[in-house]
Amino acid sequence: ELHARVRGSQTYDVELHFRDGILSVWCDCPYFVDNGVPCKHFWATILAAEAQGALSVAASAPQLVLGNDFELPFDDTDLHTPKATWRDSVARSRVPVTIRPRAPKSPSWQQQFSQIVASGSRPTAPESTWPAKREVLYIVDLATCLSSGGLYLALESRDRKKDGSRTRPKPLAMKRSQIQRLPLTEDQQVLSMLAGTMTYAYGYLDAYERLPELSMLPPALSAILVPLMVRTGRCYLRPQNEPEALLPLAWDDGEAWSFGLELGKTEDGQCALTGFFHRGEERMKLTAPVLVAPGLLLTRDRVARCAQEASFEWISALRKQCSLVAPESEKDQFLTALLCSRNLPPLTVPEEMRYQELASIPAPRLKISQAPTRFRRRAPASGALVCLRRPDCVGVRSLAGRL
Repeated sequence: ELHARVRGSQTYDVELHFRDGILSVWCDCPYFVDNGVPCKHFWATILAAEAQGALSVAASAPQLVLGNDFELPFDDTDLHTPKATWRDSVARSRVPVTIRPRAPKSPSWQQQFSQIVASGSRPTAPESTWPAKREVLYIVDLATCLSSGGLYLALESRDRKKDGSRTRPKPLAMKRSQIQRLPLTEDQQVLSMLAGTMTYAYGYLDAYERLPELSMLPPALSAILVPLMVRTGRCYLRPQNEPEALLPLAWDDGEAWSFGLELGKTEDGQCALTGFFHRGEERMKLTAPVLVAPGLLLTRDRVARCAQEASFEWISALRKQCSLVAPESEKDQFLTALLCSRNLPPLTVPEEMRYQELASIPAPRLKISQAPTRFRRRAPASGALVCLRRPDCVGVRSLAGRL
């Protein structure tokens, strides 16, 4: 005896009884009740029961008869329920049933092993494939960087033709779901960091969102991404006013460039403050790089690290103005203002303007003054002692007595 509930357009009750070689079935769906024909609901029940070995007794019968002549229990409220009557050709046909022997249950470790192997052999979704002839390009757009004041990266792609040449670069059209399907690991790393972890209103990551064609790299991210992009051999500089040109960039493995200030004299004798880059014995003009971003220095063919990010305001200002000039008569005030400024980079001055830095040890002082009269009608008596009491303040009484 077997009872089941089958979910179709709605939930139906199915019953199976086996007695004396006859498997009697019942379903309360309209197809069975009105037509008296075996329905898909009891067939689904038979398949589910057979998978669990619940029909082993009926399956062992030499001949199996399918019928609807078992008596269903009912009370007085069921007297008007119509009873299905099968057609004779269906109800009394004796059809030999071939039973497939049930396979023995595999050990638990074997089932777990099969799940692991099966999960690793799933076919790749067609929409996530990436053409083998296509390559990703990382382009530093110089015009956008200079106009917007940041490091901007454009993502583009191009294909290799049959003759070995390449097509014209075009904006990269890639979804998040395609990143992990790229053949090169370095592209997966770079694009995954560029894609970020943006979530939406419902708190999920949209795998079908396209990557942005133009992205601004913050300093913390550019220090990690730019070396990776340059080392792929597919990082280019698009010069200003040359939209069709792409200059390949190489990574400079040398020491980081440092920024310094130099105070000198112009041809007419005025004081001039200029900036420069240096590392070891090498020296570079401040205007030589095409782009200077916090932590990075770009020429037309190389990318190098740049130290002293705190001096970026000085670098940016002097690259625009070239130098700061003061009259010779105001050179002392000019030098004093420089030395008192915050975040001053290393400064080089001529011999006649050399200065010496002295560090003095602060000495404690006790200040005695008249008590404030702001909230009093009458001033205190002359010679009053005002002392801010501290935990280590001792001998105040004796000092007051001597005064």
